[in-house]
Amino acid sequence: MGPLVEQAAQHAGVRVPVERFLRESERLWRQLWPQAPTLLGQLPSFADIVHDRALRRARAQGPIDTMVRCLREEALAPRWHRPYPETEDVLRALRHRGHALYVLSNHTDYLPEILGNLGWSALFAGVTFSQEIGIAKPDPRLFALALDRASCSPADAVHVGDQWDADYVGARRAGIPALWLNRAGSAAPEECETVRDLRELRTRLAGPLGCVPSKRLPNRP
Repeated sequence: MGPLVEQAAQHAGVRVPVERFLRESERLWRQLWPQAPTLLGQLPSFADIVHDRALRRARAQGPIDTMVRCLREEALAPRWHRPYPETEDVLRALRHRGHALYVLSNHTDYLPEILGNLGWSALFAGVTFSQEIGIAKPDPRLFALALDRASCSPADAVHVGDQWDADYVGARRAGIPALWLNRAGSAAPEECETVRDLRELRTRLAGPLGCVPSKRLPNRP
């Protein structure tokens, strides 16, 4: 995030203490999160409001409005979102085989535009992100909303993600078969289904429903 802020500041002609700005942004994000769903489809977006207030708290010097716009432009630019090399080929291959692909993300209303700027909007049948309902993975309500939009039962879906708690554990507790994308080969906290590379999905997702073996996770409060 630091380099992105520095680039935006250079473009905006603003002097900003980057580390202080990032700390203030994190505090404001937590503070304002309950209001996030009310800002969908509006400008300024949730992230813009956080950035504006954080810049003022950090005592940035220069045109704040310009800096907020530059932060948005930078955050949406493909150069800051570098998918792993195999990602697009795998997504297109899975679509060609008849799989319906959906995005479920702990993100803001920036997400649809980011996907569009990457040229990926047409690859996905739907997008659900946490700002929409003010909750985030691993909350089962987010998974339930995505399934409802996809008109899909939990047993007929497979969730693939690289975060152990948010993605793998969250999906399993929502009753969804899951694969943990564990690129580093880290030791799993529990026995689980893993892939090291998205190319493995071509063989792991067998059949039109993408069924994978599942192991029961213990229920936790």
